[in-house]
Amino acid sequence: PLLTITGIIISYGIIKQKFFTFTPNLIASEVLNTINEAVIGVTPDLRLSYSNPGTERLLGRSASELTNMVLSDILAEPWSVDEIKQKIFFPLTKGKFYTIDSVRFKTADSKTVTTKLSITKVDSVERSYGFLLVLTDISDLARNKAMVEQEVVNRTHQLHDEKAKLLSSIESLDIGFLLINIGGVVYLKNKAINNIFGLSETEEITTKH
Repeated sequence: PLLTITGIIISYGIIKQKFFTFTPNLIASEVLNTINEAVIGVTPDLRLSYSNPGTERLLGRSASELTNMVLSDILAEPWSVDEIKQKIFFPLTKGKFYTIDSVRFKTADSKTVTTKLSITKVDSVERSYGFLLVLTDISDLARNKAMVEQEVVNRTHQLHDEKAKLLSSIESLDIGFLLINIGGVVYLKNKAINNIFGLSETEEITTKH
């Protein structure tokens, strides 16, 4: 009973004396400051109006430094203002939110980070306040993808080289060589087969031969 009464008294004091005052701006600021993703506020004229600690960590720039920049200053893509509006913000004419799978930004030390970019339009009936950008770092994913793609290219070249060597070896055989599938279709023949059956290089051979 004592614990219950104490809890009621404390709760009453918090509400009555307004020990804790929560405002929408305070709550929003606290939430944005605690998430890992980079969050950037952009005005309608593409100036940076807000950045959270996640942005500072990702781009290596302070909030005060970022608020003196425009969006093109932190984009790694060499886009003009018109291109930025077209590529990033134009889809918002059809809705208030959408994402771009891959957009590169540049850090203070001139490195690039690849991000998944989420854009939200912030406006009211009276006017547009700009946009809220959320940057999710996918640099490791992009690097891994590039490595896999390069490995596929390398392996494809290797297979082509091996195939060329195999065909060259088959062509140099003194004995006839045929590669036939289970249905009797001839996939491959060498020059010796042409000599045996008196065929030209372009003439097809069938199992009837």
